[in-house]
Formats: sequence, structure tokens, C-alpha cells
Amino acid sequence: MEELLITALGDNSLSHLLFCVIIISISALSAFIIRGVASLVSDILSKKSHLESVRLMGRFARRRNLPQKVAIFSFFYFISQLAGYLYSFARFAGAVSLYAMLLMTTIICACAIDVFGDCYSLKPIAKKRSIKGILQVIKIFLFVVFATIAISVLIGQNPLVLISGMSAFAAILAIVFKDPLLGLVSGIQITADDLLHIGDWVSIPSMHVEGSITDISLISVRITCFDNTVSVVPAYTFLSAPFTNFRQAIAGDKRQFTAVINIDATTLRQLSSEEASALIESHKELSDLSGTISSGSTTNLCLYRHFLAGLFRESGHTREDYPVIVSTGNSEGRGIPVSMVFTTDMGNYSEYIEFASQTTELALVAMEEFGLSAFQEKTSDKTSAKI
Repeated sequence: MEELLITALGDNSLSHLLFCVIIISISALSAFIIRGVASLVSDILSKKSHLESVRLMGRFARRRNLPQKVAIFSFFYFISQLAGYLYSFARFAGAVSLYAMLLMTTIICACAIDVFGDCYSLKPIAKKRSIKGILQVIKIFLFVVFATIAISVLIGQNPLVLISGMSAFAAILAIVFKDPLLGLVSGIQITADDLLHIGDWVSIPSMHVEGSITDISLISVRITCFDNTVSVVPAYTFLSAPFTNFRQAIAGDKRQFTAVINIDATTLRQLSSEEASALIESHKELSDLSGTISSGSTTNLCLYRHFLAGLFRESGHTREDYPVIVSTGNSEGRGIPVSMVFTTDMGNYSEYIEFASQTTELALVAMEEFGLSAFQEKTSDKTSAKI
């Protein structure tokens, strides 16, 4: 073809330019054909493969535009192979195509990693073991390798020599990019230690953030809060600040109820056998004490404690495999503390909060039936109940 053009037009710039256009057109046409073949293969894999994982890979490859990226790589590959025929543009075309091939190789590898991550995210284990941070580390490593090779080729040095001379520069980068590096290490540790899952309900008191985890990336964790706002928290926060993960409570359908009510010590009194018997007969929660109370052997607070324990057991939401404890503590001048501890069978947070609120309210209302009242600390300007 070159000889035909030179014979027809002569050995001049016009024939050379026209031949360059023909070479570029041939490369573009070849790349277009390869794109069509790659698209056809991905369609066949996504629709007709017997393996679900292969179908997913084909679908996500199309979504990530992998065939187009392969076509671009093939275009520069053909240019590099035909660069010797481009006359005065040969050296320039060869250098550009080399760098473009390096870049597209890196982009294709990163795209393949993304496709793998997309397929993995649909697996049930993805909520327990998120690998998004690890995949991002691999992608960063790929681009660092590409940049190192590109610079070494540009300056004509061995890549190993270039890497050995970057130690001082790396120290500066470690100072400048301290937070991203901390996030990088934390993201890997969070994944390795299985601290967080997608869907976990977490609370970070120091940052006033509480909600459900919707994404775990390399340097940040995304949390959707109560009011549907989104908080983005640095990953290293979960290693440097205290936080609470309610995963086990929700998955195990159990939450521990804990509350303390302060009783006014002046309302505590000893009961006669008649008074104790009357209270026992009027409350079915005290039926276990029937016939066990003798004259002057109990107090109204004792019966109140047994009443609360029975009330909790009959609520229908108390786990029988865990103890129900209602006990008095040491008074510190602010009434007699009554501690209530038991485990519910509720995993849903909103249901548990409603149940806990109603339980505390019933405990407060029942005080009057036993001749008790909540302790109130009197000040010079107001009275506030300590509950």
C-alpha cells in the first residue's frame, strides 16, 4: 500500500500524511471490531452462561464499560505495531502508544477488580466481610506501579533505582497524607478483625452519631442516621474512639434492660403481716410469696422489688434463660437506688425503646400502691426528681 501511494502521489509529505491516516483508520477499525467481539462475549456470558457468577461478571463488565476499555487498548497496540510506518511521527507515536497502553492496562486491571468487587457485594458474606477497602488498596498499588514505570521510562532509569530513591519523598508523603494513611491501615484492620459489617447499627457517643452502616470504604465509613441523614466517619475513628455495635443484640433477638429508680428513704417502712398479706393478695405478681411472710418480717420496698421482678417475668418479652434481678444498692444521700436488670427478646431497636419506656413508667406508677415515692432532691429554687 505504501508503494502504491508513493507511485501514485510521489514520495512527498502528502503521501506520507495520507498513509498515516490510513494506518490510524486501520487501527481504529480493528479496535471497533474488537469492541464488538468483546461486547458480544460479555452479552453471551451474562445471558446464557450456566454459572451465576459468570453471568454476573458479564453483566458488571458491560456496566463498567470493560469492552470499550479493551478496544482503546487494542487501538494503541495497533498504533505501536505500525508506528514504524509513520515516518517523522514514528518516534512520537511509539512513545504515546506505549504510555497509553500502560495506562489502559492499569485501568483494565482496576476495572476487572471493580467487577470482582461488584460480584462479591451480592454475596451474603459481603455484609459480614467487606473487601472494598482491600480492593481499593490493590487499585492504588496498581496505579503506583504504573506511575513508577511511566516515570522510569520517561527519564530512562531502572524502576528499582527510582523506587530506592523515593524513601525521603515517602517520608514527606506520610506526613502530608497522615489521615488517608491512618484510614488505610484502619480500613484493613476493621475488615481483618471483623469489627463492622454492612447493616450494623452503631453508636459513637463522642461524635453524637448513631445509625446503620451503609458503606465501608478504604478511609471512611458511611452511616445513615435516625433522621435519614448520612454521616461519613473516618475509618480510624473506630480504632481510636469508643463505639457500640448492636449487631449481636439485633441478630440474637436480645437486649438487656437496665434502669435505676431512687426511692425516698422516708417512705420505707416495715409492714405488719395483715398489710403484707393484703398487698400479696391484690397483686398476682406476688403470689409466690403467699404464706411465706410472717409478722414484721418484711418491708414495703421488699414487696415492691418482688412485684417488679414478677411484672418483668410476666411481660412476655423476658428471656427465661437469663436472670431477672431487682435489688437495692447503697444509699449515698439521694434515696435508696433500686436497680432493675433483665434481658428482653427484642432485637428491633424501636420496639425495645418503647417497651423499656413503658416498663419504667409502670414501675414508677406502682410505687404508690406500696406506699413508696421517688426521691426528689430539693434545691433553693426548684425540685427535681432523681429517677
